[in-house]
Amino acid sequence: MSEPRVRPKDYVFRTALTWGAGGRGVVRSEGKPDIEFAAPLEFGGHGGVWSPEDLQVAALESCILLTFLYFAARAGVELAGYSSTGEGTVRMGADGPSFTAFVVKPRIVVAEEAQVEAARQAVHKAEDACLVSRSLGENVEVSLEAEVSAAGL
Repeated sequence: MSEPRVRPKDYVFRTALTWGAGGRGVVRSEGKPDIEFAAPLEFGGHGGVWSPEDLQVAALESCILLTFLYFAARAGVELAGYSSTGEGTVRMGADGPSFTAFVVKPRIVVAEEAQVEAARQAVHKAEDACLVSRSLGENVEVSLEAEVSAAGL
């Protein structure tokens, strides 16, 4: 018996960027709020606005969450709360800067002890299946903290 064929499907996401005076830019996507950005302070940029580096870490962290929610729902996890922190390490090397590591630390609250293992499995599946973590490769680590509480976060 042959395996089912997967039909490729492409999705296109579009943005538009403008660069203004003062070393700041704006990125737009139709129907969404604008995002002001600049180089980070560490690279001679500005504070108080998002940098591409911040956005990269936020993309990973939010992708892990959304992918986790998919797998958690399929596993019947009753989520009482979710929060996380994300961190990306940039190393200045001979060839210029590059991300060398990413760490996402989800804190998941479930109502019953029996849900902890299912939530843990959903996080592992999310780490493997998240589009952003798959694109970043082996430099991603997701470290779960699970708690049982009927009250939530």
